Amino acid sequence: MPLVKKSTLAARPRQRRSPPDKPGQPAATPRRPNADKATSRRETAAERMAAASLELAGGITEAASAVEELQRGLGLIASGAEEAAGAAHESLAAVVAMTGTFEQARDMAEASRQRTESLQIQLAQSGDAIDASVRAVGAHANRQLATVQRVEALEGHVARIGEITRSVTDIADQTNLLALNAAIEAARAGEGGRGFAVVADEVRALAETAEKRSHEIQDLADGISGSVRDVAGRLRQAASVAGAEAAAAAKLSETLATIRADMAVLGEESQKILIAAVEALSAAAETGRSAQSVSSAAEEQAAAAAEAQRSVQQQSQALEQSQVAATALARLTETLESGAAGGASGGEAAAAAAEELSATVQELSGAANEILVAVDQISRGAQIQAAATQQASAAMVQIEKAAQQSSARAAGNAARVRDMQTLLAGGRQAIGALAEGVTVAVAGNAAVQELIETLEDQAAGIGRIVDGLGLIAVQTTMLATSGAVEAARAGDGGRGFAVVSGDIRTLARDASTNADAVKAIVTAIIVQIGKVRRDVEQVSVLAEAELERNRAIEARLDAVMADAQSLRSGSEDIAKGAKDVLASSAQVTAGVRQIAAAAEEASQAATQAASAARQQSQGAEDLAAAIEEIALLANELQRPAEG
Repeated sequence: MPLVKKSTLAARPRQRRSPPDKPGQPAATPRRPNADKATSRRETAAERMAAASLELAGGITEAASAVEELQRGLGLIASGAEEAAGAAHESLAAVVAMTGTFEQARDMAEASRQRTESLQIQLAQSGDAIDASVRAVGAHANRQLATVQRVEALEGHVARIGEITRSVTDIADQTNLLALNAAIEAARAGEGGRGFAVVADEVRALAETAEKRSHEIQDLADGISGSVRDVAGRLRQAASVAGAEAAAAAKLSETLATIRADMAVLGEESQKILIAAVEALSAAAETGRSAQSVSSAAEEQAAAAAEAQRSVQQQSQALEQSQVAATALARLTETLESGAAGGASGGEAAAAAAEELSATVQELSGAANEILVAVDQISRGAQIQAAATQQASAAMVQIEKAAQQSSARAAGNAARVRDMQTLLAGGRQAIGALAEGVTVAVAGNAAVQELIETLEDQAAGIGRIVDGLGLIAVQTTMLATSGAVEAARAGDGGRGFAVVSGDIRTLARDASTNADAVKAIVTAIIVQIGKVRRDVEQVSVLAEAELERNRAIEARLDAVMADAQSLRSGSEDIAKGAKDVLASSAQVTAGVRQIAAAAEEASQAATQAASAARQQSQGAEDLAAAIEEIALLANELQRPAEG
């Protein structure tokens, strides 16, 4: 709806009318032609001026109404500009917050990508170390089993010692019986067998000692057998535990391979989050620039609206002055039309009023042009805002897409890391069990070494006893020889004793042979124990080194688990930040819609204001034409009547 009605003053035909005859009055007295003509001209000019004054007053009233409409429209524009500026500032603040969130997401995604690469290397190294440890533990177990075979071989030697010592005991019993026979023979020989009796007593004493020593050897042999079984049992148990733990740890390599594969996926997802964050940052920067453009345009709109409102205020003041001047002119024309005022003086007054109206109309026209300039600036601002909101809307679509993708990927990464942590915890437990098994093996080897020392002591004890048996055998042989000498001296009376002496000498020789055999077996046992000691010591050294390696693997897995927790926390933070961005983007999107609506309203109001301002300008031209006509009529009234 136009705010100003166009004036029709300039289009009105300039008709002259004759004054109406008044009823009841006589006809006018005939005048001279020139005088009658002048009088008629003044009357017609006065009538036309009255009509123009009425039209002028109507145009001024319409212009005043249009000013009020302009004021309301400019008020809406100013209010919309303020609303757009406020929404732009809020959007800009939200964009700044989103930018910070995406920068944080970008940094965390980059850190996550780098950490996953590092973790893949650490997991690969851990897997290699675990494989090496499993192979080493398996080799140690096999070595311990081989040592068990060595230890079990000792049981055969110990059993052989038992057999020999039983023979030594039998020989001692037989020697003891022979010594008893020798004593009997000595008694028969009477005084001649006194030497026989001494020899018999000595032989019997040696036989008893030999029997006692053989029992001691048997006890020591039994002790060695027990120690050997204990050592074999401990080594076998350690080998079994190590084998079981190695088998369990071997599965950990497969678990770590699975985790490495998941880490690779995690790194790819982190890279995608990083790319999305970079794209979102670019979109956020574009949204920020759009918000700044909207803010700047809104400020320009507000300034233009304020300038237009000042121009409208000037129009209002000019119209008030025009209203006063038009009212005065209307009264003057009524006077002129009634003939109460003189033609010349009335014309001068009308001319002065027309001149005053012309000045105010010029001011009105100038203000209308200023309003047109301001409205044009407001329209450009609305166009800038519309374009900026379109760009911001497109950027927000990209930001929301990036936030949704980042949220989904980060949540997936967090779930994936949780699964990794479960696998890592199981692997860490397996490595701990392997280390514990190696620790048990180290402690078992230490106990075995103590048992080996006991074995060595027991074997050395048997050796010393066997040396004593050999000495007894030599002494018995010497006594048997002495007995033979005494038997020879006794002649026929010592014949039986000679036989006994020969038997004793034979038994002593067998005892010496058995002692040598035991000595050889003891030597073999000591050699075998030495080999077992070296095997156990080697296994202990390797086990301790393996324990250190396992502790290092445990520390590495602990570091991996800590990094995994950091990955999980980072993914959860990214997911949370993405949700915050989605919430902020909804706020920004609402602000963009608000700005777009304000821009549309401002554009429509600016279009109406421009139309009103143009119509005002045209109305001012019409008013100027009417005033010009009034001025011409006033000049005509001032012309003297022709003679």
